[in-house]
This record gives sequence, C-alpha cells and structure tokens, in this order.
Amino acid sequence: MLIGSGEEQESVGTVSQLILDENDVITGAVVDVGGFLGLGAKPVGLQWDAMQRVKQEESVAFTTSLSREELENAPEFQTQEEIASEESIEMESEGNASTTAD
Repeated sequence: MLIGSGEEQESVGTVSQLILDENDVITGAVVDVGGFLGLGAKPVGLQWDAMQRVKQEESVAFTTSLSREELENAPEFQTQEEIASEESIEMESEGNASTTAD
C-alpha cells in the first residue's frame, strides 16, 4: 500500500513491482494508481527515495509526499523494452509513410 500526502493519509496506490539496478539494488517502484479493485489501475514509476517505509500491524506500507492527483497525472510507467518497441513501431510507420509518398 502507498499512503499519499494529505490530512487523511489515504491509500493512493499499491506497490506492484520493485525496480532494481544492475547490482540488484532497489532504485524505484511501480505503483498501481486509480482503478477499482485492481482493474483499470495505471502503473506509475516512483524513485525509491520518494517513498518512506512504514511498518503496520501485519504488513508494510509506504508513504509519499505526492498526492493522489499528482500520481494520477504522472506519466504511465513503461519498461525499456516497451519504449524500444514503441520507437521501432514509430520508425516503421514513418518509413512506410515516406515510401508511399514517393
């Protein structure tokens, strides 16, 4: 669970993945924001130092200074593979557009 800023300290998302560097050190997390019962949630990437770990009764939660609105307006998280795939599709479509224009 990720608890956002504000007086009510409401849950603003769920940590779904941890981001590791090449040395297996945690550098960030992917937080699912919005949606209902896990459906329609948007994955958002957060730097590890943007969250603080808080021990609760039987679980661990994280807090952040970001609000629900800030997280919902953040860009959707994409892996490097997803970004590369989108870029290659864009390059292919641009290549096809230039050959049809000739």
